[in-house]
Amino acid sequence: MISNRVLRPLFISAAAVVTDASKSEHPRDCKCKPSELPIYTKEPECKPQEMCITEPGPLESTIGTVRRAVVTAFDQTKQIMQTTEEYAHTALAHTEGTITYLRQEENVVPRYGAVAIGGFSGFIFGLRGGFFKRFIYTSAGALGIAAICYPAEAKEYSKIGLGYVMIAYNFIVGDKEEKIKEANNKDVKRSD
Repeated sequence: MISNRVLRPLFISAAAVVTDASKSEHPRDCKCKPSELPIYTKEPECKPQEMCITEPGPLESTIGTVRRAVVTAFDQTKQIMQTTEEYAHTALAHTEGTITYLRQEENVVPRYGAVAIGGFSGFIFGLRGGFFKRFIYTSAGALGIAAICYPAEAKEYSKIGLGYVMIAYNFIVGDKEEKIKEANNKDVKRSD
């Protein structure tokens, strides 16, 4: 705002002075072009600047180090995940092949060996406990492998075993419920 009020009259009067001076030098040319006015100066030519490389400060170097470490860790994690995935697919394919082999009817001896190894593995897991823990772990290992080798028989025997478990449950819990019902019936008969 101030520059318009103060500088504009100065520039206009300077332009008039320059224009009057140019009239005296060139009597034929009375007009001057706007680019010839002293208000317009030539802009300096821009030279392409060279990139000046400065040493990074402590914050920049710390952030750069952390960024490089994170990128490296991410790449390593990605590579480990790919390797693990490949191993998992290979292990799954081998396991499916082994289970298919064990389920064939003509492979009786390998089935018995697999059940024995399952029982032995359960026994090893139960070593730190007492007799009952060893018995449960050994039975669970052998029965688990037997269920894999003989799926139809495992399904049949699991239904029978579940029936016996229900009978035992009803014997334990049902007996208590019957005693409660008998006690309630005795109280009702006494009040009559």
